[in-house]
Amino acid sequence: MRAISLLQTVDALRRQTSRARSFQQVCGHADLSALTSAMLDTVGDLSAMSLSVDLPKVLSGLADADSSDDDRIDRIFRTLADGETAVDSFDATAVDALESRGRLRVVDGSVCVPLGLERPDVINWLELAAFLAPELDRIADAFERLALKAAADDHRTSAPVAALFHTLSNVVAGVRDRLVHIVDRRHFVGDERSEAVTMATNLHADFANTTHGKR
Repeated sequence: MRAISLLQTVDALRRQTSRARSFQQVCGHADLSALTSAMLDTVGDLSAMSLSVDLPKVLSGLADADSSDDDRIDRIFRTLADGETAVDSFDATAVDALESRGRLRVVDGSVCVPLGLERPDVINWLELAAFLAPELDRIADAFERLALKAAADDHRTSAPVAALFHTLSNVVAGVRDRLVHIVDRRHFVGDERSEAVTMATNLHADFANTTHGKR
């Protein structure tokens, strides 16, 4: 896996929740059905990527790991999240320093940050998790706020839409929890919420079958 996959998926979700929060009334909005379908796809991709990670092996590879590249790799992550991969788009000093340590690769003029199970690639998991966990926390909160906003709408779809947003918040929070365990270097214990995407999909189907746009 490469860091850009997770970075761009999280950024897409941030933009989608921002769009939904801009609606004066969530339920009944003409774009809501298409937007919630896109959210389900994005959250599904995020969850699948998270659950594909062999967390015990990542944590084992991080034992006694130390990195002094936090600021440099954060600059790389921010640029990748914006969809840029061309090496000329990056801070040259950061690229040179990280490439010399084997933390990233420049292939055919593009920057790649690999996420592996052995060093030095596994250290990228530690810093990517630290970079993404706060953003996922904000996105989970945004979904909860959307759930409350939908529940307050005087509309026939209020209940299924609110339930959908609440479930999506739980999925995102589950991914965040896994990343926090990487940051804290603790083994994950408890529900990985792997059934939440199926639940969200079922809720969305209920919503899609409900006549909306009318009170």
